Amino acid sequence: MKYCLFLAALFLFSCNNVTKKEYQNPEVQWGELYKDIEAAGIFENPKEFWDAAPKGKADKLLPFYLETKNEPDFNLKKFVEAYLVVPDYSKPYKKSDLPFEEYVQQSFASLLTRPKDDGGSLIPTRMRYVQGGGMFPEYNYFSSYFGVKAYLAQGQDSLATDLTTNAFQFIQDYGYVPYGNRSYYLGFTGFPMLSMMAEAISEANPKMLPWFGNLMARDYQNWMQGKTAIPLNEGKVLNRFFSEGKANAYIDLHKLTEWKGSSRYLVNGKPEIQDFLPIDLNAVLYQFEQVLAASFEAKGRKEYTNSYTNLAKIRKELFDQYFYNAEKGFYYDYDYVRKKASDSETLAAVFPLVVGMSSETQAKTVLEKLENSFLTPYGLKDDTSLKFGSAEMNYLAYLACKKYKNENLAAKIKDRWIQLNKAYYAENGHILRKYNLESPLTTDKTPERLDAALAILQLFLLD
Repeated sequence: MKYCLFLAALFLFSCNNVTKKEYQNPEVQWGELYKDIEAAGIFENPKEFWDAAPKGKADKLLPFYLETKNEPDFNLKKFVEAYLVVPDYSKPYKKSDLPFEEYVQQSFASLLTRPKDDGGSLIPTRMRYVQGGGMFPEYNYFSSYFGVKAYLAQGQDSLATDLTTNAFQFIQDYGYVPYGNRSYYLGFTGFPMLSMMAEAISEANPKMLPWFGNLMARDYQNWMQGKTAIPLNEGKVLNRFFSEGKANAYIDLHKLTEWKGSSRYLVNGKPEIQDFLPIDLNAVLYQFEQVLAASFEAKGRKEYTNSYTNLAKIRKELFDQYFYNAEKGFYYDYDYVRKKASDSETLAAVFPLVVGMSSETQAKTVLEKLENSFLTPYGLKDDTSLKFGSAEMNYLAYLACKKYKNENLAAKIKDRWIQLNKAYYAENGHILRKYNLESPLTTDKTPERLDAALAILQLFLLD
C-alpha cells in the first residue's frame, strides 16, 4: 500500500503532459519593483527578497506598485513590509540543548516540508520534500539522495518515495531535475543523483524497478545530447557539466557541480568547468545506464536492455582509459581541451567505487590513498590540497568502503565523523555541513544547508 501513491504518480507522469505554471526569477517577476529594491539596498541579505512571497495575488503586486510609487508620501520599505512576506535569515543555525542524538533526529524530522505555491520564487513539488533549513528552505536535487537513504534506514519508505517522486515530477515538467525548486535555479540541472535514488528505492522494494525506466531515460537523454556530451574515440562520448542557464547570485555552473571552492576544474587558478570531463558525473551516468538496463529488463524490453548495457560497457572502457591512473592508483578528472589529466586529488574518486564500476585492484588502491592522504583525526578531507571535509563526501567514501569490504576504514570514517559533530555540537548547539578539519571547532559558520548533514548523521547513528 505504501507504494501505491508513488506508482500512481509515475503512471500519471508517463501518460500525461502536465500543464505547468511558468515560474520567473524575481528579477523578471517583480520588474521595476525588483530594480528599486536592489538600488535602495533594503535587504542586508538579498536572498530574503529573492525568497519573499506576496501577501496577496502575485499578478496584482507589480501593477499596484507602479500605480503608487510616485505618490508624495510613498515609502518603499513600508511598501515591502505591507505587501511582502519576507523570511528572516539573520540566524542561519538554530541552537539546541537537546542530547546530541535527539537533536539530530528532531532537526532532520523538522525539515520535512509540504509543497506549496507561495506566489514568489518557490516552485511547488509534487510530494513532500526535505528543505535545507536556515536560509535554504527549499528542495535540493543532490541532497535529496541522502534523505532517501535516511528515510529507508528509518523504515519510512513512503517518505523516501516522496523525495524520488519529486525528481520524476521535475523531469516531466522540465525535461530535467533543476538544482532546487526556486525559479532562479531553473536552467541549471542539479548533480544527477536520480539513478542512486532509484537504486536505493528498488533495493528496498524490487517491484519498483520496472517503473523507473521511461522517465529516467528522459533525464539521461538530457545529459547525452547537446553540449554536455563530448565525442572522443570513434564518436564514443564522455560527459561534462554545461548549462545555458543565466547565472545569478545563487546559482552558476560551478555551484551545480557541488565542488565550488575546491581545486577541481582550476586552470591557472581560474575555474574552467566546461573544459573537464568529471569523474563523479561520468560514474553516475554509468549507473544511470546500469539501472536503466535493469529497469527495462524487468519490463521485458530486451532491445532497450541491450542498448543501455552496451552504453555502460563503452563508458566503463573509456572511464578506465581517461580517469584512472594505474601508476598513482587513483582517479583524476580529465581536461579534454588540454588533453591531460587534472592534478587535483579529491574524494570525487570514490564515485566509481560507490556505483561498482571499479575493479578490486582499483578499489584497493583508491581506498589506500584515502587512508594515507585524506584521513584526518576528524574524518576525510574532500580535497588533499585543502583542509575542509563535508558530510556528503565522507558518507559516499564510507559507502565505497562498504561496497569493497574495507570495514576498518569505513568504521574510522563513520566514528570520526560522529565524534567531530558531537564535539562541535557540544560547543555550539548545532552542527555544520562542512568543517575545517585542521581546527574543527573554529570553522567559520558560513550559512549552508543542513539536510544532507543531518540525514548522514542519522544513517551513521543507525548503522
